[in-house]
Amino acid sequence: MKVDAMGHALQFTAFYGSPREEERKALWDWLDVIAGTTLDQWLVAGDFNEIADVKEKKEGNAATIGTCRVFGID
Repeated sequence: MKVDAMGHALQFTAFYGSPREEERKALWDWLDVIAGTTLDQWLVAGDFNEIADVKEKKEGNAATIGTCRVFGID
């Protein structure tokens, strides 16, 4: 969705990352393509089904620092 507020364009994308890793990767690739083509300010919000820090992981398979790097956070 593109919004024009006070003369400034803002691109907004609502995002749901699949719990299935291969589908989630395809969506991240799509976001990367959009990021490289938009000239407007861009807000992406939603459920990414990713973790930014290993401390966020409570159940299931253990998370590693590598799995947290999808956000570009080291």
